[in-house]
Amino acid sequence: MVYDDLPRGAASGTDRRAGCRFVLLPGIAPSLPFVATLSRVRVNVTDAAIEVRLAAWEKALGLMKDLHLPLADIGEVRVVQEPMREVIGTGLKAGLRLPGLRDVARTIRLDRAFLLKRGQQAVSFTVRNHEPLHEVMVSVADAPGLARRLGGAGKLRSS
Repeated sequence: MVYDDLPRGAASGTDRRAGCRFVLLPGIAPSLPFVATLSRVRVNVTDAAIEVRLAAWEKALGLMKDLHLPLADIGEVRVVQEPMREVIGTGLKAGLRLPGLRDVARTIRLDRAFLLKRGQQAVSFTVRNHEPLHEVMVSVADAPGLARRLGGAGKLRSS
């Protein structure tokens, strides 16, 4: 199953004429035929692994690559109601930081990865056997659904 940071009911695609990605939000009639978006974190969960995919510009500016982690290496899983607040004071390393809007960064010790978007809940999960990485926090539109899906691999906890 694929989880992303788009609101429920939103449609997305590519406008070939304009050469950019677009999102159509439910209940909002855009004045243009599309509403442009530059970013879309995608989380793909299979029976064997979880993959977190970033846009190319987020990889370059966030100094981070896509994450591919076996489900067997996922530990404790929790839903974070206000992830941007939790990031404050974690000692973020250089990465993509748009304070209060988006964070694609790692901590100075490289043990925590944050892929967050303002106004969305996030799923945080611990990681084993991928030193130095110990924790990943990612915003998705259906954080409780992703947490339930990952909860079978680890231990589900609510925060």
